[in-house]
Amino acid sequence: MYALTKEQRYLERIDYILNLLEQLQSKGYSGNCWVYNFDWQSWTFMRPKGTPTVVNTSFIGHALLDCYELTSQQQALEMAVPIKTFILEDLHRSGSNDMFCFSYTPVDTEAVHNANLLGASILARLMRYSDDDRLKSAALASLENSMRHQRDDGSWIYANTNIQSWVDSFHTGFNLQAIRYILDAGLASKHREAYLKGVKYYAENFFLENGTPKYYHDRTYPIDIHSPTQAICFFSQEGKEYEDLTDKIVNWMLQNMYSGRGFFYFRKGRFLTNRIPYMRWSQAWAFHALSAYLFGS
Repeated sequence: MYALTKEQRYLERIDYILNLLEQLQSKGYSGNCWVYNFDWQSWTFMRPKGTPTVVNTSFIGHALLDCYELTSQQQALEMAVPIKTFILEDLHRSGSNDMFCFSYTPVDTEAVHNANLLGASILARLMRYSDDDRLKSAALASLENSMRHQRDDGSWIYANTNIQSWVDSFHTGFNLQAIRYILDAGLASKHREAYLKGVKYYAENFFLENGTPKYYHDRTYPIDIHSPTQAICFFSQEGKEYEDLTDKIVNWMLQNMYSGRGFFYFRKGRFLTNRIPYMRWSQAWAFHALSAYLFGS
């Protein structure tokens, strides 16, 4: 919002949020990382409260670098750079030195493509700010792992296990946005064609004609708030070719997922809508999407 308006009040808010993020860093790890303050259960693994994840840490890292690049706030950069040490030293790796998958957290060895690629993407972006030879090699090795698992049609399954073999919209979007960060950092140009195939698959398989975002490639419901928001974040920055699709998704989200009272719904089913206003899952992502849309327009 500061980049869009240059209003001083947003700089003041940024200072508050940076200080809060600094206070909330997880202690006892090699580098900067952030946690959920509650136990959470994935399809395969229970992570206890206070477990840092590469997903939240990477999202925060990208936001910190955006903040630094748009405002020159040194505190943001100083918090972002040590993220590399958490990813490189605290996460497990499955595979070989030249092709591996980062674990989701330090307490599991689960190989999930969006988590792996998000870790690679923040390492690639940190290359600009850190003279550390490990960043490039690790980013390329983890990228290579997930690119080897891209399917012929351009898609990825969520993870390479029998019970995690679905193809869904917003994790596809996370994968592609992470790969775009890596390409933008000047790495892995050999994968650009595969990236574009993935973008085409994303655009053609997860949206109805009116912009309704599907959850899965072959099923529409339930529509999670992440489905429109990640699509808006991604396609807003992907060029004029996708402006019409982006506009349709934004309009659908405002008409179907917005309460009219300042918050967005969590999930919409065929007949019922879950209107719980989750802060991290719904509100933060809706704000992220709408600001990305304004910034890209």
